[in-house]
Formats: sequence, structure tokens, C-alpha cells
Amino acid sequence: MGRLDNGRRPRVKKTALFIITLCLIVSTTQVLTGRNSAPANTDVGLKEIEPFVYVSLRHTGSFADIEDVITDLITTISSLNIQPQGSMIGIFHTVPGPNDPADMELEWEVGFPIAEQAYIQAREEIKTKLERKVWQHLLVASTMYAGPYEEIGDAITDIFQWMESKGYEKAGPVLATFLETGTPDAPPSRQKGEIWIPCKK
Repeated sequence: MGRLDNGRRPRVKKTALFIITLCLIVSTTQVLTGRNSAPANTDVGLKEIEPFVYVSLRHTGSFADIEDVITDLITTISSLNIQPQGSMIGIFHTVPGPNDPADMELEWEVGFPIAEQAYIQAREEIKTKLERKVWQHLLVASTMYAGPYEEIGDAITDIFQWMESKGYEKAGPVLATFLETGTPDAPPSRQKGEIWIPCKK
């Protein structure tokens, strides 16, 4: 997580690959309707998820805003002494289709898992609205991902194909969490993380 130095805005270079990846997740899912073969390169399966508590900032607008939203998130949780209990997550409530305008307003959020007993104290001087939420989608189609961030859209495409082939449909927002995002000076050549798509028969 970025370190605060004498009140200055935290460094967000650590999240540079994560930011790019989140943007690619949404932009590359436009190809879902264009691939009809069965998934071949991604190991997809069902996974039961225990509910977990997280804090997030929800945003309506372009993904061009994501660096500012992540900066606000890190600044806010640092000022409130909230300790993340896992990697940063991105949750996508709307995904642009191939015929949608590039500047359409999208619903998405970024956040961190936190301890269930964590208390969020409202402070008037903090204008950013941090929300405490519970992930309650208990059944997801899941895959681990390791590879260049440019190819993560293929993994998401394979999940949707797998779901269709097994008779499942999407039942909630796409969630991506990244277990390794590198450092400002040494970003990894291969991203490692997990993608969930809530599903139902």
C-alpha cells in the first residue's frame, strides 16, 4: 500500500499495473460475444465463497478516473487507521458492450477486505465516502490468473464461456483481486491473481 509522507498524496505507482489491468478487464470483455469455442487455456471451476467484509469507494464515470479513486481510497483508509486484510479488489457493476459509447458512465468500485469487527468512524473532514459492505455472492465461477496483464481479458472470456457451456448465468458483478502487483521499481512480468464471476443455474 502507498506510504503517506508528511501529509502528501500517497504514491500510487505500486498500483500502476493493477490500474491498467482493471481497465483491460472491462475493455476486453467486449469480445465475449465474438468467441464461441469452448475454453481451452483457463482452468475454470465453481467455488463457494464465505461472506467477507470490505470497504470501498464506488464511482460512476470513466475508468480514466481510476487512479484518482485509488488515491482517495488509500488516503481515506490511512487517515481512518483501517487495516486492509487482503489485496486490493476491483468490482465492476456495468461493463461496456461493443456498441456502447466510449464515454458512457460506468459503475465500479475499488476497495480492500477488512476485519469483520473493524469500526469505521465517520469524520467530517473526510469528504470521500467510504462504504462498508459485505460480499454475499456465495457461488462464483473462478479462475486463477498468471500472465501478462494484456491477456487477462482472455481469462474472463473463458469464464463466461465455461459458464455458458455448463448452463450457468451471471448473478453479480465481476470481481478481480491481484495477489502480486510488483513494486514501483520492479513490476512483475506476470500478474498473479484471481477472477470471480457470481453465477447461478
